[in-house]
Amino acid sequence: MSEFRDAPLRVPCRLRLGTTAEPAPAGEIAPGVRSMVVMTATSWHPSNVVDLELRIDAGRVQLVHAAPAIAGAGTQSFVAYLPALRPGQRLDYRAQLRRAGQLIAEAPEDGGWRSVTAAAADAAPRSLPSAPASGPAPASAFPAYCTAGTPRFGYGLEFLGALTVQLRAEVLGHTPQGYRINFFVVHGEAHGPRLKGRVRPEGGDWMCIRPDGVGEVDIKITYETPDGALLLEQSGGVFDIGQKGYADVVRGVYTGAPAFFATPTYVTADPRWQWINLLQCFGFGRVVMNELRVECDIYAPRLESQPPLNS
Repeated sequence: MSEFRDAPLRVPCRLRLGTTAEPAPAGEIAPGVRSMVVMTATSWHPSNVVDLELRIDAGRVQLVHAAPAIAGAGTQSFVAYLPALRPGQRLDYRAQLRRAGQLIAEAPEDGGWRSVTAAAADAAPRSLPSAPASGPAPASAFPAYCTAGTPRFGYGLEFLGALTVQLRAEVLGHTPQGYRINFFVVHGEAHGPRLKGRVRPEGGDWMCIRPDGVGEVDIKITYETPDGALLLEQSGGVFDIGQKGYADVVRGVYTGAPAFFATPTYVTADPRWQWINLLQCFGFGRVVMNELRVECDIYAPRLESQPPLNS
């Protein structure tokens, strides 16, 4: 996975506001409407995160996390929405691209602000239709359906740690459920800002590989942290070796380094690690097949929204 970690040094990255098809909001906009902002990073990376900084009438700066959109050839797009403005209000915004917490690029590039202003009150309709005598149902801040087909929630990813595990295979063979192999831990370690520890050899991955070459992950491993806590990780996921890879594995031939995706959760009784019980995490990496070595970076996502989720 060194190709991911080295990418910021090899490939310069820029962040752009708007596209030809969807220009970034500027100038005067309609009041009461949430405007969409599309941002494009010129260098794709799985750890890229884009945030919008906002301020209304030069007030307190707020942060909105952009949601990933369609990725192009070597590029990566993100979408966020500006809050609706009252007539006459001014909003300034700018975007920042971060990778593993490090600022990579800004838009505008000089770190300045792009500005929009809601049309004045006299430009809005002067009267509204009368409500029915029975009274309308209260308007909901959250529409029942998203007819625009665009992301509604932003998210961020916090890097927990890099996990490397050496495995040994116990082949069960063809079963009614698929081709089963138990991969037991020989040794393993996690190193990172929040997740550190040794992986105990009692655990493993009770994998079932389908004939289409997709391995269904079933991981149960235990970490022993430097401070003496025990953390149980349970994880599903997928591991795609393809139909040729399936035929090779059945013959006992392990080659290549296919992608690996996992969905770890953790549970512990240690009071110092209670925070990890709350997380639904995401891991991605690769399996070096001829060495039976798993390399996986683990992230904890956080869901964020405008308006706030608990409104």
